Amino acid sequence: MSARQPLDGKPFDPTKLVEIGTAFENACAEIAHHFDETDAQLARTRLAQAVLIVASDHDGHDSSTLKTEALQVLALTYRTRWPLDWH
Repeated sequence: MSARQPLDGKPFDPTKLVEIGTAFENACAEIAHHFDETDAQLARTRLAQAVLIVASDHDGHDSSTLKTEALQVLALTYRTRWPLDWH
């Protein structure tokens, strides 16, 4: 699955892109201590996918809600369902 897949057919407006970026950076900061250098990039990639999926499924979420839901997706699927291929 490419990182663009969740975006197909659903462009985000500039305000939403800022919220997505903020949610991603805040979520990364929250989980960074759980991963060593080897796993950190994979975790960031998976987290980015989770943020995009949550953002594409829910239009009204702010960055805090996006972060929380993306972390839940990451936690629930980290070891079993990668790549995220729900669409």
